[in-house]
Amino acid sequence: MVGKIVIRWEATSQGCSHCGWWWGKLDLSVRQVVCDNCGTVHDQDTNALKT
Repeated sequence: MVGKIVIRWEATSQGCSHCGWWWGKLDLSVRQVVCDNCGTVHDQDTNALKT
């Protein structure tokens, strides 16, 4: 498996890991987000790992 190099300060929890849609900064109290573009439901932390 080839991994992606992530920049240390890249905002990985601010975009959809499924379609790439960018929803922007979320409050840390928001644990789940639904992508406005594709409708995928994400856990904020799990999504950041996949991005």
